[in-house]
Amino acid sequence: MKEFINSLTGTRMFVADGREEEYKKAGHRPADIPEPEPPAPDAGSAPEASETDTGAARAAEEEKTETEPAAPAPAKSAAAPKRKAAAKK
Repeated sequence: MKEFINSLTGTRMFVADGREEEYKKAGHRPADIPEPEPPAPDAGSAPEASETDTGAARAAEEEKTETEPAAPAPAKSAAAPKRKAAAKK
């Protein structure tokens, strides 16, 4: 049995020796291969925001407000009781 890491959940699972290739093709990776680490940022330079970055952030924010669900419809009020007929004189 070989240990793999599930590509969907990130959990560890054991796979029969004859099915290793099947699981690799499905996107799961062997547990003995370390996960690649993102490159460390340079200590002397801070990442700079470009105009396209801020524009994209602004557009994403606008889109977010447009896709928010509308306020729920007001609940129906109970029907008003029927009035009694005017008394005859």
